[in-house]
Amino acid sequence: MLEKSYKHVLRMKNVYKSFGKVVALKGIDFEVEINEVVGLLGDNGAGKSTMVKIMTGVFPPTGGDMYIRNQKIDLKHYTVQTAHNLGIETVYQERSLGEKQPLWRNFFIGRQITNKFGFIKVKEEKKIARHIMLDLIGFRGAGVTEDSRVSLLSGGERQGVAIGRAMHFEADLIILDIKMKNMDGLDVLEELRAKTVGVPVILNSAYSTYKNNFTSWLADAYLVKSGDLSELKEKVKELLPV
Repeated sequence: MLEKSYKHVLRMKNVYKSFGKVVALKGIDFEVEINEVVGLLGDNGAGKSTMVKIMTGVFPPTGGDMYIRNQKIDLKHYTVQTAHNLGIETVYQERSLGEKQPLWRNFFIGRQITNKFGFIKVKEEKKIARHIMLDLIGFRGAGVTEDSRVSLLSGGERQGVAIGRAMHFEADLIILDIKMKNMDGLDVLEELRAKTVGVPVILNSAYSTYKNNFTSWLADAYLVKSGDLSELKEKVKELLPV
């Protein structure tokens, strides 16, 4: 395997974001290294989702710089599609999946495999979906196949589908913008990382109550950094409401 020529998959330097007179982010310095797990924890309104949206190209910051694999990004022209092209995949809470669509279609939403005439290669997509389900995610539930509808899956299984899709498209960075009310999503992610080269992960999770006091600035929110998901899981459990 070729040694990577960069240390940080993503870096943010002195990033600001304001909406009119409301300052959402102030002077954020943030970085994610290869094979690193970073947890973003903070109260609602701390700026976690705003930071994720800047990373994923939903909207630009008011000021500051961002680098992906040491390449400085032109944030004025940085879009969601640009983020995908650069290997940044985001898993959202349920919204990224079509409830009434079969699993195989969900794996390829917006990225269909087509022939030269533009028709979808259904058999090939189903074959790949079956591989992701059985070999990557480890689905073994009775009656759950690539043709099953998403509406039949549990919350943890839906998270697994979205995470598995991100891994299939060879993401260099996976951002989990989901509510981790249980550990199902982390369990799926831990299994996937064990079968791959250890894709770095940012986990954005919020809870209504904390043992610590947080300010409105993300820079003052609690940041968990760990190369071991088990350590991150223990830290998340410590911060869960009693």
